[in-house]
Order: sequence, then C-alpha cells, then structure tokens
Amino acid sequence: MNKITTQVHEIYIKASPQAIWDAITKPEWTTRYGYQGPVEYELRKGGTFRAFATQQMVAMGMPKVIIDGEVLECSPPHKLVQTYRFLFSPANEAEGFTHITWEIAQAAQGFRG
Repeated sequence: MNKITTQVHEIYIKASPQAIWDAITKPEWTTRYGYQGPVEYELRKGGTFRAFATQQMVAMGMPKVIIDGEVLECSPPHKLVQTYRFLFSPANEAEGFTHITWEIAQAAQGFRG
C-alpha cells in the first residue's frame, strides 16, 4: 500500500510571476540553482520534463538525464502541475513519480516579507 503525503509550502519572492515562472522552467535560470543542471520542459499537457546532469555529475558516473517527468497542467505564468522522479540510481528510479504543483500569484500590494 502506497502512503500519500501532501506538503504545502508557501514562499514569498520579490519578483513578478513571469520571473518566477522563468526561474522554474528555463535552463538559463535552473543552471544557477539546485543541481545546477539545465531543465527541459514541453510546456503543454502531456509534455515531458527532464533535468540534465552537469558535466561534473556525468564524470562521477551519473546518467545524462537525472530527473524526468510529465507536465500534467500548464497555465503560464501562474500554474504548472507536473510529475518527477529521480534517476540517480535504480533505487531512486524505483521509488516512482512525485506530483508537484507550482501556483504563482502576485502578492497583495503592501506585503513586505
């Protein structure tokens, strides 16, 4: 039996929804953060998602594609629903897919985080 866990994280970022969308979906931004590998999205329902290893990761024996998934819903720049799974090892791959929803909204005027 699979246990389903739901986590909700709310983050306030001083940026426009489009800037945040770009930081999630564009490789020129993803190479600056996280695993620092470029991502590739087919931004449409049923589209693919892939994150690629850096040259250093490949040199350490990692596969070229380290994360894959599917786009389930896409409404730029406000909502992206996707799946993803890690491909670092056969054990990671066997864990299966995780579902994530990115909801990006403009904060109310006057918010100071």
